[in-house]
This record gives sequence, C-alpha cells and structure tokens, in this order.
Amino acid sequence: MKRFTGAINTMLFLSCLLTTAFSAQTGDGYRGIWYEIGGAYSGGMATYPQHQMPMAVYAPAAQKTFFVYGGESADGRENLQMMIGAFDHQKKLLANPTLVRDCATNDAHANPCMAIDTKGHIFIYCAARHKFSGRIYRSCKPYDISAFDQLVDTYMPYPQAWIADDGRHFLKYTRYNKGNGSVREIYSTVSQDGTAWDFKKSTKIANDGHYAATTLHKGRLWMTLNWHKSGSDKRTNLYVIRSDDLGTSWQTTDGKPVSLPMNFPETSGLIRDYLTEKKFIYLNDLITDAKGNPVILYVEASGGSKSQGPKGDPRRWMTARYDGKQWHFHPICTVDHNYDYGNLRIDTKGIWRAIGATDAGPHPYTTGGEVVLWESRDTGVTWKRAKALTKNSQRNHSYVRVPTNFAPEFFGYWADGDTTQCSESDLYFCDWDGNLFRMPRKIAKPWVQPIPVP
Repeated sequence: MKRFTGAINTMLFLSCLLTTAFSAQTGDGYRGIWYEIGGAYSGGMATYPQHQMPMAVYAPAAQKTFFVYGGESADGRENLQMMIGAFDHQKKLLANPTLVRDCATNDAHANPCMAIDTKGHIFIYCAARHKFSGRIYRSCKPYDISAFDQLVDTYMPYPQAWIADDGRHFLKYTRYNKGNGSVREIYSTVSQDGTAWDFKKSTKIANDGHYAATTLHKGRLWMTLNWHKSGSDKRTNLYVIRSDDLGTSWQTTDGKPVSLPMNFPETSGLIRDYLTEKKFIYLNDLITDAKGNPVILYVEASGGSKSQGPKGDPRRWMTARYDGKQWHFHPICTVDHNYDYGNLRIDTKGIWRAIGATDAGPHPYTTGGEVVLWESRDTGVTWKRAKALTKNSQRNHSYVRVPTNFAPEFFGYWADGDTTQCSESDLYFCDWDGNLFRMPRKIAKPWVQPIPVP
C-alpha cells in the first residue's frame, strides 16, 4: 500500500485530486486500537470518536453492511490502522478486513468514517487532527473493499459525510484555529461526485468552539451542535439547524434564517439553554423519525469532561425529539461517565432502540462499561431495559455504533479495552434482538463465521 506521511502545508485547504490507485492490504483479523488522552478517557477506541459519522452503512443491493474502524497490527504496534470490514447478511459471515491506511500515529481521532454512493462505490474519509493529514478514498469497484483510489490529502478533522440522491457529496469538517488549536470552527463543502473537492469554497457554519452531529433525510440536512467555549473543556447548550441546499444556507427548526457563521453563545437555533441550567452535554447521535423530524441522543452531565468520578454526577442519557412544533426532552437512564456513548434508531414499526455502554463495567467511572439495549414504544417518553448484552466483562466496552440504513442482522458494533492500562481490544457486533458476537482476532481466509458470545 502506498503510504504518505508528509507534513501539512498551506496547500492542504485546496482541492487535491490525487487519484492514486493501489491494492489495499488484506488484514488478518479484527483487532481494535487502544488509546488514551490526558486522564479524560481511555480504552478500546476502534469506533471513536462520536464526531466522525457514519462509520457503517448497510447496502441493500449487496446485502452487506460495510464498516470502518481503527485497528492495531498483529505485532501489537500502536500505529493506528484504518480498516474496513464487511458482514454478509445472506451467509452470516464476516469478511477478512482490509487495511486502507497504516498511520504514523496512534491517535484515534484519526479514525475514518464512510459513505456509499448511488453506484455502490465506497468512500472512506480518514480524519485529520493537528499535524496529521486526512485523506479521502474511493473503492475501485462497487461494493468491493479490495482496492481503493486515493482522491484527496487535506486537513479534515471530525469528518461527517452524506451523499444526496442526486449524487452530490456533503462533507462537514472542523478546523482548529487561533494559534493554540483550542478553537474548533465548523465548515462544510460539497463535491459533485466525491472525486474532486475544493476546500477553498467551504462554507463556514460556526465560530468559536463546538461539536456537532449531522444527518441527511430526503434532501434535508440536520445538524445539532453544542458550545465548547475556547480555552474551556465544558460543553453546554443544545442547538439544532437545518439546510435544504446541502449546507449553503441554514435555518432553525421552525424555518427562520440562521446568519452564518454562528457565534456562540447565541440564541439562533438554541433549543435548550444548558448554560443557564449550569449543565453540560455530550452529543451522541442525531437521526430523523418517520416524518423527517430530528431526534437527538446525548449525555447530560453536572461537570465538564475532566470532571471524572462521582463529582460529575448526576449524568443521564437524554433524548430530544421535535414533533414539528415543539421539542420534548426525556431521560433514558443514568450513566457514570461523560463519554458513555451510544446510538439511537427507530424501526419501521416505530420502536425506538438505544444501545450503548450505560451500565458500569469492571472499571466504574471510566469510559464505557457494559452494553445495554434500551427500548421505547411511546416516542421516547418512557424506556425499559430490553436486554443487557454484556456483563461480568474483563474490559470496558465503549463507543457503540449503528449502521446507517441498518439491517437487523448487524445492528450495533463496538470495541472493548482496559481503561486503566494499555490492553488488547476486541471488536463485537449484535443483531436487533440483542444476540452478541465477537469478531475473530485472527483470520486466515476471505470470509469467516463470527463467534457467538453466550
């Protein structure tokens, strides 16, 4: 595989059409990357961070779910390996994963996200952070993970990618600005077919600090943001905006124009003033219901991300639902860490299911824990524990991801890891009913059966 480790330069913000074709390297099993940062969080970070999305997509035409993650090499090196795997829904088999990029970093912020275009080509968006460059790849063949074209080498933290029905690609990303890199500014850009990009023509959506989640539903983009004040690690306030022109202009949920770039803290798009409530929020997921209205999953906390342990309690998993006229806020359960991340989905019968590491694991008050499937049959007003997927684990599980356009045989996937010291990290997935499987660490053939976990 062709490897690039050059330093970032002033040309990174320009369109860069490299079209470097290469045969990606076949992997030899599923092994997640272990990563930690400054005492705030640590553990198995193969599907981290939440601000890269989507990480998995179900392709009905191929009857396969394709998913990306941050892997570790067989010899235990800490270099992050950007991997893509696949699950065959007909044969119930996992593909031997493919190594797309071997990185000269172990920073899991560089993990990829992905999308699939209308012709079946798989696009992989490898993130960038600080001095590590990002890249965009496209599969040479539809629904095939054996070879990719490298299209772009650019500065692209926290990418989120969506493909419209007309074939245009929307990319949300972040820039760290103002010298010390503490200020996160949000941008978006559009490509006609995903092969050529001009980052100089990006739209600046928000100033100051932020984190955001996006989703696309029938041509309408939704974005939810919080406010991450520069120089602070406290994330607060909950905003929602929408766009009908793939990110050129934005409006509030009730259709009022939003002046760009947004300046924080501001009231435009604000749906809950957590700054006044003196609480903090950590965004997990953004989806739409059957009517196209947004639903948000997030953690509501009493302290910032460095407020570890009981002093950050109470912490709650929350949903915010827009019914077309007003917002409704409801708790799901309590959690013990600000990064107890999960995803939310609604099936065709209107059943809501949220999945994530909401129970305490072997190392309480650290990232993740035991994975639980939660269910609501009244649009998120009340919730019940549908199933505890893991228990008595040796390592904490964290960062559960659900594919876009999921199929029931492959509902969520994630990794585990010791949150107190560097460890091995296994990957898991479950189906809609909560049956659990482990992905084999060693694979010697193209397709293999997943390992059922009792």
